[in-house]
Parts: sequence; C-alpha cells; structure tokens
Amino acid sequence: MIYSPDTRFVPGGFHVLSTGDDLAIVTAGYMVHAAREAVTLLAEQNIRATLVDAYSLPCDADALVEVLQRAGRRTLVVEDNYGGGLASEVAEIAARVGGLRVESLICQRIPKSTRTTDSILEYCGLSPAQVADHALALRQRP
Repeated sequence: MIYSPDTRFVPGGFHVLSTGDDLAIVTAGYMVHAAREAVTLLAEQNIRATLVDAYSLPCDADALVEVLQRAGRRTLVVEDNYGGGLASEVAEIAARVGGLRVESLICQRIPKSTRTTDSILEYCGLSPAQVADHALALRQRP
C-alpha cells in the first residue's frame, strides 16, 4: 500500500511521494507503482526524482508549478492511456507559466493479453525501466 488509511484526498489535490531536484515524474492510478520503481532505478544512477501522484484533475496548478520548479523544471508525465488527460493538464499548466519542460510517456500500442501486469507494461512501453530510460533522456536534453 502506498497510503495509510487516514490519508486525505481532496478535489484538485496531489501527493508528492518523493522529492528530488533533477526532474519530476507526474502520474496517477496504477502507474504510480511503476513510477515508484522507476524512481528507485534512477536513484541507483544518482538521479533524484520527485514523484507526484496527481490523483485528481484538474489539479492545483499553482501548487504543482512550485513542485515542478523545485524538481529541476523538467517533468515526465506517465500515463497508461493514449494521450490527453494528465499529460495535457500538466503541459497546459507549464505553458501558462513558462520555463518548464514537459514531456509525456503514454501507451505506445494497444494492450494485448499477457500473463502478468509487468508484461503488459513492457509491451505498452510503460515498464519501470522504460519510464526510467525516458526520464534519463529528458534530463539530458538541453
């Protein structure tokens, strides 16, 4: 479990699950689990990532901007669908304030039946290792 039973979830809110100053990963739902693993993989390479669970849309834009600015102004939005949604929300917020780079990692192909959740994520391009690879690439871009 990620949250204790007394954790509060408010409309428009989000939770910062880890803090770092190299980049941010923003995600929601099941992808929080994969992103947590990606943050661990990044830490093994001395990359400190902030992880945001954006559990409610629209989210508090001002508060999110503060988090993204402290996290190195580079953000990877990871979602297990085909675009729009969370990635669009974060990109629109970033565009309003400027100075933030936002990229998205979305489902790369239509899921198929597999034996495990890990296999599905790998097939769709959303495994923890693939998230970490995209985060590393984002960090290296000018």
